[in-house]
Amino acid sequence: MPRKRKEKADETVSAKRAKTEEEESNVESAEKSSVDANDSKTADGRPWNLKLASWNINGLKAWLKKKGQEYVSNEDPDVFCVQEIKCDKDSIPSDAKIKGYHAYWYSAEKKGYSGTGVFTKEKPLHVKYGLGKPEHNTEGRVITLEYEKYYLVVLYVPNAGRKLMRLDYRQKWDVDLRDYVKELDEKKPVVLCGDLNVAHGEIDLANPKGNKKNAGFTQEERDGFTALLNEGFVD
Repeated sequence: MPRKRKEKADETVSAKRAKTEEEESNVESAEKSSVDANDSKTADGRPWNLKLASWNINGLKAWLKKKGQEYVSNEDPDVFCVQEIKCDKDSIPSDAKIKGYHAYWYSAEKKGYSGTGVFTKEKPLHVKYGLGKPEHNTEGRVITLEYEKYYLVVLYVPNAGRKLMRLDYRQKWDVDLRDYVKELDEKKPVVLCGDLNVAHGEIDLANPKGNKKNAGFTQEERDGFTALLNEGFVD
């Protein structure tokens, strides 16, 4: 009798395991189907045809060691933007490549600080580095890719810093960035993608009241983002 009970118990466990594996497989299939069968459409009814992804990787070399490229392979975006590469131009690892993508890097002059990068399937018509103003072009914060029908601006907006020591600079940056993208927008549509270093509304923070004097949520930084939206850009 005990032996029969054990055999029955083993059968029950096996059945449960099989059911669990089947459920997991169904979930994975459903998730894949939901991505493959994405029915999102533009305002005029056209299906989506461009996928962008962005990641503040906090160090290119560390990201590579943690196999960050697998994310790109799995998600398969058309363009993948990265911020805070923390790697000077002469030290970009040789394996910082992804099959099927062109890569562009913009390093800060200061080693181990800031910097941006972008992987793109389609080779852009032109690539520009910086905002065109010397005071903003030492930290590797802006890469502009021009395509046939639009511009893509990869951004790592400067933080106001501890005790808001760079708030004045940040406000100047916001104005100059706004002027820069407005100028581009007169020629072609513009897409901004990256780390904008601002929580625009109180809904964006768990504790808004306690952060109003902290970098990223000062009224000045929030007003700067509002001014950008008022120029017709959509968040």
